[in-house]
Amino acid sequence: MIAQSLRVLILTLLSLSLTFSWAHAQASPSVIRIGVAAEGVGGRPYSYRMSLDVARAQGLLEKEFARSGTKIEWHYFRAAGPAVSEALASHQVDFVFHGDLPSIIVRSTGIKTRYLMPLYARSNIYVAVPAGSQIKSLTDLKGKVVSNFRGTATQLVANRVLSSVGLAERDMRLVSLDTAGVNAALATGQIDAAFCMLTTFGLKDKNLIRYVFSSNFQPRFSAVGGLLVTDDFARKYPQSVDRFVKAIVQGAWFAGQPQNRDAVFDIWAKSGVPKEYFEREYKNQDLKVTTSPLVDDFVVAKYKAAAADALRFGLVRKPVNLDGWFDRGPLNRALAALHLEHFWTPTDASGKPAA
Repeated sequence: MIAQSLRVLILTLLSLSLTFSWAHAQASPSVIRIGVAAEGVGGRPYSYRMSLDVARAQGLLEKEFARSGTKIEWHYFRAAGPAVSEALASHQVDFVFHGDLPSIIVRSTGIKTRYLMPLYARSNIYVAVPAGSQIKSLTDLKGKVVSNFRGTATQLVANRVLSSVGLAERDMRLVSLDTAGVNAALATGQIDAAFCMLTTFGLKDKNLIRYVFSSNFQPRFSAVGGLLVTDDFARKYPQSVDRFVKAIVQGAWFAGQPQNRDAVFDIWAKSGVPKEYFEREYKNQDLKVTTSPLVDDFVVAKYKAAAADALRFGLVRKPVNLDGWFDRGPLNRALAALHLEHFWTPTDASGKPAA
């Protein structure tokens, strides 16, 4: 009788333990907070160039988490990378879009995150000067007042561009301006030059500025931005991470289909940047490549180069180790669940299709 009672007690405790474990594994957060290191024109709740914007426009995350009652909060930061880094440090966000340099800086401070997937891995950068400027080339920037958005991926790319002609930040008078600030300063001649993006096309169309450099999507002058999750959130809600990544992959799949190209530009234009600018910028670019979610050799090499260059240019104080940072599990499971294992072609370290 005692033995029988003991057996029942053990089975009951085991059942309760399994039930608790299952409930814990299936638990969903009441809210997921997303931090985006960018914002649209005039504070619009969209950035641009990313598969993340497609997911937002189509409500893919909201649909994915509706059945578990999880609220999705979007937070766009005008101060970009530095502001998102502060939000990570103060535990105000769970998932973030971060450029390569701020991601490296965050890791250098000991804040624990996991890298889940790229949201873009190829980008273009320009150096603009007022139309009447005497500056003809990059070497003419020496001693000039130049805008470079500090703490962002743009700063790292700008350092690479300067280094290619033997210059460094110390050779000019740098000011840090966001997108709106750059446009205003260039239009009024308050600065001599600026490292900028397609958001300055309007000034060029009005003959207020001209470009003395364009990276033309060269891999060495291209930034990469990705989706990160805090280590705390990933440990507590692993299944929610999988579901989150799956929704973003669905957005990337939509963006990667040629017949959706026009619709993608419409979504990106929700940022307030005219649709025509995206049509011009990506005229010769395959969106399936530029929005690929694969954490392939090219993406890993870009981040390793970012870590090395951040140290070389004095943007971090010590080497940053990326071992164990890339977590491909959620992405691989999403690709399998959506039957998209072969939709994108992996690229090698140089950015060419892998053999």
